[in-house]
Amino acid sequence: RYKDGWIDVMLARTLDVGGDLLDGVKSFFNARHTAEAILERKLPDLHRYYKDPDIRKELRGRLETALLDNRSERIMVIAHSMGSIIAYDVLRDLRAKHPDFRLRHFVTIGSPLGLPHVLYKIKKEHDRARTPSVVERWTNFADRRDPVAADVFLKGDYEANDRDVEVVDDLVINDYPGNTHKSYGYLRAPEVSDVIRAFL
Repeated sequence: RYKDGWIDVMLARTLDVGGDLLDGVKSFFNARHTAEAILERKLPDLHRYYKDPDIRKELRGRLETALLDNRSERIMVIAHSMGSIIAYDVLRDLRAKHPDFRLRHFVTIGSPLGLPHVLYKIKKEHDRARTPSVVERWTNFADRRDPVAADVFLKGDYEANDRDVEVVDDLVINDYPGNTHKSYGYLRAPEVSDVIRAFL
């Protein structure tokens, strides 16, 4: 289990201020095209998701269909890495299409949802970054060594939804050998196991 300390509290505050500052600098210098180029080189799948509307529609449609096909059940969505972006976008859109849909628990692991360029894309599409209205609980798990989850604290980036549900951040140790971003390492972290066990 990860033992939270005072350094984690300080890091959370620093990352929130630093992320806002970076967003401001990027806007001032119109650095969006540079971010796009970096995204294309380092995270090509994510770049294609944002650039190709057909891919976006296909990926979102698959998850939306699965959720609606099981809407009579209690549902927990565990979304890793880029999957957390797709899941977030689908959950934000569901309220307008199906206002009675509810998701019991949204769990993000190794998520890039705190990256400035991802936040920019979310705000561009949805006006602001907040907990999706259909979500009853959101827990974000991250390992500070995970390069994809560079901003491990999402609470400062996402507002609460209209029912005051806000993201709860929890640091974990992803002990998968040689890859602190691997989904298996997150899924076997005790904190993640506790949340799954409680849901079941």
